[in-house]
Amino acid sequence: MPYFDTVDDVTRALAGYGYIADRQLATAVFVQSRLDKPLLVEGPAGVGKTELAKAVSAATGRRLLRLQCYEGQDDTKALYEWDYGKQLLYTQILREKIGQLLEDAPDLHTAIERIAQQESVFFSERFLAPRPLLEAVHSADPVVLLIDEVDRADEALEAVLLEMLADYPSAERELEILRSKKTGLPEAAAERLVHVVRGLRGLDLRKAPSISETVDWARTLAVLGTEEIAPAVLADTVSVVVKYSRDVRRALDALPSLVDPNAALADEPGHGHSHDRDHGHLHHDHGHEPDDDHDAEARAERAAKDQPGRHDDNYYGAPTPAASVGSGNRVVPAGQGSRSFGRSMARRRAL
Repeated sequence: MPYFDTVDDVTRALAGYGYIADRQLATAVFVQSRLDKPLLVEGPAGVGKTELAKAVSAATGRRLLRLQCYEGQDDTKALYEWDYGKQLLYTQILREKIGQLLEDAPDLHTAIERIAQQESVFFSERFLAPRPLLEAVHSADPVVLLIDEVDRADEALEAVLLEMLADYPSAERELEILRSKKTGLPEAAAERLVHVVRGLRGLDLRKAPSISETVDWARTLAVLGTEEIAPAVLADTVSVVVKYSRDVRRALDALPSLVDPNAALADEPGHGHSHDRDHGHLHHDHGHEPDDDHDAEARAERAAKDQPGRHDDNYYGAPTPAASVGSGNRVVPAGQGSRSFGRSMARRRAL
């Protein structure tokens, strides 16, 4: 639930904790609180960036977590630290118990299996010390996460931050976005489409569907006159939201259950699992990943072309009556080579 009703509320709340914000900054904080989006604040040292985070934390009653970025920082250190000392202490304390556990083991395999069954004793979250990012994710209550000097983060940490901070909106908000774009898709179909897209994002895809691609899919279905969402029409247009051959295959496998757990794709041409042919609507071969079956057929075809004796003697035309020299199927009239050599030598002597 938003903590601020208006931009003026933000200004007054921050001022109450000693932070004087101008209209532009107060507006940015208000919008951030409504959209639940990260807020990037830039400026030289000492202008109040950190103080803003502290004031927002105090005004909203949320706990402040701070991640200080620095050059060469390991991305895992932004998430957690492993408490090796504590782990070693546990091992020393339990050494006697481990001996008792293994004393009657008949062989090495049995001993290893018994130790494996106790892995949770030595490898668990009790030895994991969460850092700000993981602590923010695991927090039961909303927090204010301050990522200080983010420009110093290396590429690995930037990737982690992008994945964490770019969360998709809720289903209700995504449906509201579709309505605002006036896609032309009926309300019930739009609701079902949002459900399907969110299901696709849960798959192990190389690239999950974005919000803009959801809008494009809705417009595509509206152009096709779709009144109800069905697996068949989604299969014909799924390449609007998934862009790689492997993703297309996985999406097509999942579509029936996403639309209706009891539904199945109709057994029609273009709705099988070979997606490198044209479906008549949208082509699913995007040239990003090779298809194993297609490659095997192509290799077999090329191998057949390389077989000796595959053509008859007249494949390149009937031979001339004159005697010929050469190899293979290409016919060379007798004397042609000697004449060419003679002309070449004559030219060289002329020079």
